Amino acid sequence: MSEVSLIAAVAVAVTLALLPGAGIGLLLRLRGILLLAVAGPISIALIAVTAVVASWLGIPFGGWTVAVAVVLGWAAAALVGRRVRPREREPHESWSVGTVVTGLAAAAATAAVAVIAFSGDLASLPSQTYDGVFHLNAVSYILDSGNGSSFDLYRMTHPGPGSVEFYPAAWHDLVALVVLLSGASIPVATAAAWIATSGAVFALGSALFAAEACRSLPRPDLAAPIAAVAASFGAAAPFVLLSWGVLYPTALAYSLIPAGLGLILRLVRVRGHRAGTVALLIVWLAATGLAHPRSLPSVMLIVLPLAAAGVGGAIRRGWVDASTRRRTVGWTLAGVIALVAAVGAFSIAVLVYFDAASRPISDRLNGGPATAHQGFGESLLQALLVAPPSGPGESTLAPTPLFAAVLVIGLAVCCLHRSTRWLVGAFALTALLYALSAGSNGDFAKIATGIWYKDKFRLFAILGTLSPVLVAAGAAMLADRVSRIRGLEPWGTRRFLIVAVAISAVLAGTSWWGPTLTGMHRAIADTVTVTDAKDGRLLDSDELALIRRLPELIPDADEAVVGNPWNGSVLVWAEGARRAVFPHLIGDWDPDRLIVLEKLDQAGSDPEVCAALDRLDAHYLFASEGLLWNGDPQAQAFSVVDRAPEAPGFTEIARSGGSALFRITACDG
Repeated sequence: MSEVSLIAAVAVAVTLALLPGAGIGLLLRLRGILLLAVAGPISIALIAVTAVVASWLGIPFGGWTVAVAVVLGWAAAALVGRRVRPREREPHESWSVGTVVTGLAAAAATAAVAVIAFSGDLASLPSQTYDGVFHLNAVSYILDSGNGSSFDLYRMTHPGPGSVEFYPAAWHDLVALVVLLSGASIPVATAAAWIATSGAVFALGSALFAAEACRSLPRPDLAAPIAAVAASFGAAAPFVLLSWGVLYPTALAYSLIPAGLGLILRLVRVRGHRAGTVALLIVWLAATGLAHPRSLPSVMLIVLPLAAAGVGGAIRRGWVDASTRRRTVGWTLAGVIALVAAVGAFSIAVLVYFDAASRPISDRLNGGPATAHQGFGESLLQALLVAPPSGPGESTLAPTPLFAAVLVIGLAVCCLHRSTRWLVGAFALTALLYALSAGSNGDFAKIATGIWYKDKFRLFAILGTLSPVLVAAGAAMLADRVSRIRGLEPWGTRRFLIVAVAISAVLAGTSWWGPTLTGMHRAIADTVTVTDAKDGRLLDSDELALIRRLPELIPDADEAVVGNPWNGSVLVWAEGARRAVFPHLIGDWDPDRLIVLEKLDQAGSDPEVCAALDRLDAHYLFASEGLLWNGDPQAQAFSVVDRAPEAPGFTEIARSGGSALFRITACDG
């Protein structure tokens, strides 16, 4: 892979992630940072909804489908925009120097994100994680089937005529479009889409969030550009979900959260013209729901202190006014009763969800990222320093002192102003839940964090959605104080701007090249690095080389390949452009695949096996030594497939180290 091909793919991904929404927003008379921030959610919603509608209409999903949808969206926006009455705009809602600076800051953040996550040749390598292979093959499924609907994607691992569960496909739709329009491989397109969303979309959303949240803080005009570039300073977001999982759809959904929070604050603050903000929030909800609906509880967690502050303010005002005091007491009691009832209902729902009547909570959520490996206090400190766990070993990354210090200053600044105290509450509440997840294996911790699967990585990433705004508040405060120091008078009236730029530059340098992001880069690299020996990885260099030769070895593009997915053969689809009979490590397989699973080694003697293989268009077997994690009980389901090469009727046609491709000649007759 050349750097030019990655840059081209990133350019396509950024265009797809921003241009459709920017056009719609512009025609709706949105301007400034508001326009830049909502462009991403509108684009993602448009692409994902188009995939659903195309499936319902029986139209293949692809570049032309989305192009038509974009034109229709622009036309509708133009019609609506004509009816929008002009109103007085705020600085961040109009074209200004601040908007340009914010855009440049977001571009710098996007470039930094790309270098930190994918420097070297990492972008060309496939994820070798449990979740990663599903997401890579899901893109192949969309490209081959022409169906990118979130209501059909799960059919990849649940083949058959029955209905399948909803699975959010916005991420996979975006990556598929990048492949189609740039010609990039699926791993490169995946990296490009991640850079576009976790870089540009996240940075611009953080700018709007900061512009709305920091209105009453010192120097609010600097909040947006500082937050935009600060979106690349922390490991919690956007990087932590790339080092664990890999949770591409969740990362996409989290990259949309700041824009949604900015819109919520705008809805609360603006007394008139709320219809437009409500409409934008509906579009944002569509984008988030089709990216990953499980991110919505994270938004609710962040907004909870804001709602509590609003209710508290209303009670306080009602109590001060003697004429409304009795009514206020009544509503307060009713609210307390409703809150107790809601907590009780939530607790019951959790117990029912976990089927606690037949199996105690203590028996659940005990593996993987749900297991606590450290103390509660240590976890709280980890959250405050924004030093996340990383990789399968969950080792804590070293903190970056200056970044952590400025964030703490931001918390202190927000605590001093009534309008931003809710941000401190949101950070504290999220840190508390993270500490419960990472520092306790008790039942209460499982109930409190169960909606996030008690996954410490998902919870830590929520802190990352708040960090840019808090860093912006802290940096602006520092710049304001430093610029007042005697001796800086020769710098004139621009000394504050000079100090702010200097502080931002120092923050950027110490963060981008600091210990936290350096460690995060290593953790990300560990999920894709291919070595000469597997040692518990999914692939080795010989196997990947053979997989990439499949188009040459299997000329018929409609052929499928049988293999134990746990030995790396699962990636013949995403990397070898030949359909995998078993496209994920687990699945709810149809009758033909079950026959192959249970009887493949009898292909030479049982006609039922060859009949099933013919219906699957599968006449090749990919075998390889070594399994992911050096084996797993679930991999035993493929034991028959593993021993098939030793049976009659399997002819080796290519080999690379411990990996080999066989023709199933038992079915040639």
